[in-house]
Amino acid sequence: MEKYDVFISYQHDIADLIETVDMELKKKGINCFRDKKSIKWGDNIIDKINEGLKTADVFLLFINEKFLKSGWTKQETSAALNLYLRNISKKRVLGILLDKAAEEYWFNEPLMEVIQAYRWDEKEEELEEIVIFIKDILNDIQV
Repeated sequence: MEKYDVFISYQHDIADLIETVDMELKKKGINCFRDKKSIKWGDNIIDKINEGLKTADVFLLFINEKFLKSGWTKQETSAALNLYLRNISKKRVLGILLDKAAEEYWFNEPLMEVIQAYRWDEKEEELEEIVIFIKDILNDIQV
């Protein structure tokens, strides 16, 4: 079973953006679970997603309007929140809010009050801040 530092949940309309995020995290030595990269042809999709969820310490939810309508991302979010609330291995859930629908969801969903969120306008300097923040969280968890 491969160990992941970060599990990235997103909707495929932002796949190019997620590829960039994954590459920046990799430059810092952070191993990410991302469906396109981590699930190979012939793999059991559910098993691979569960592996990513179980081994990751940080769950990154890249939330936009399409994310909120996807059954897969709802399942991933639910599983991540369940692990977080059970405080398994100090797991963390971080919401990256990409549009107005994401903001409205985040601030109107009671369960989200316990989780940190970051409003990202997809600017390069903000990505660097996010990567440093995630690296710091992983360092804290591993202590």
